Amino acid sequence: MGDGRAEYTYLRPAMRRALFYSVAGLAVLLLLWYLRDALLPVLLGLALAYLLAPLVRSLERREVPTAPAIVLTYVGVGVAVFAVGLFIIPPAGEQLEKLARLLPEYSEMAADYLERVQAGMYRVRLPLALQVALLDGVGRVEGLVEESAQRFVDVCFTLMSRGLALMAAPVLAFYFLLDRRRIIGMGIDSLPAGWRDPTLQLLRRLDAVLVGFVRSRIIISAFVGLVTAASFALLGLPLSLLIGMTVGIADLIPYFGPVLGAVPALAVAAIHSPPAAVKVLIILAVVQQVESAVISPLVLGDGVHLHPIWVVIALFVGAQVAGLLGMLLGVPLLACLRVVGEFALTHWRSTGRDMI
Repeated sequence: MGDGRAEYTYLRPAMRRALFYSVAGLAVLLLLWYLRDALLPVLLGLALAYLLAPLVRSLERREVPTAPAIVLTYVGVGVAVFAVGLFIIPPAGEQLEKLARLLPEYSEMAADYLERVQAGMYRVRLPLALQVALLDGVGRVEGLVEESAQRFVDVCFTLMSRGLALMAAPVLAFYFLLDRRRIIGMGIDSLPAGWRDPTLQLLRRLDAVLVGFVRSRIIISAFVGLVTAASFALLGLPLSLLIGMTVGIADLIPYFGPVLGAVPALAVAAIHSPPAAVKVLIILAVVQQVESAVISPLVLGDGVHLHPIWVVIALFVGAQVAGLLGMLLGVPLLACLRVVGEFALTHWRSTGRDMI
């Protein structure tokens, strides 16, 4: 009985603290979600600081002071971005304006194509139910393509309108990088004593998972986008750079990304000429095979250690919660939850109690 009372006495404050931290964490997440638009520069600054931190640490290991290391990192990255942007931004802007002008024309061409398909079905004398089903399916595809193109244009102009947040992010990232040790130290010191060392270990594991995932996905998507854009340009198809960027960005989404990226590519090629659509389909299939068989094993390695079923679930849940952004972030967030769960289970087994 005495042992039972002791265990009960121990668990009650532990459970209270666990409940308090859970409710407080949930409240903070809800507040951040409610203020997400206002906090966009801060979130972008944190993301940029996280991506640049390995470069800064690399310079610091060579005995470069923190502030000069950050400045050198900014200069190097800035020169690289400027050089790439010099070749990408002007033609991409021109192609974006061209796409906005061509949307009505593409819609008319699609309507003419539907009329020809309908006339062909009447000549073949297909059953009425099959004709209705085919016309309905083709109409849905037309509407989906047009809606996707319009959404892409809207997203691009929305990003351009968020120029203030984009300009503020590097400034905030500079201060995050400069004070990162103090910020992390303050966060760790605010935790209960039993949480500090385990939390540092957990953060290192999460960092390893995120860095590996982000780096590999960026490299793979850049490869897919560049090859697609070059292939479109060699075929003489319009909007080659814009389509390549779309296919590359869509490839960030596991499993469904290649399909989402192929839809606008095939639509533009089909409107240009049916033989071109066949060539584009072959190119996309070859690129995906090279990515799956060669690039991904070399770059991705063990990846996020998630079963494909969990990846698909993460994509569907992310899409339901936050649309395209949710699909992009769903898999790494699930990977982080897996790391946290495994770490908590390992700690509980090794100590016989929780960290609270």
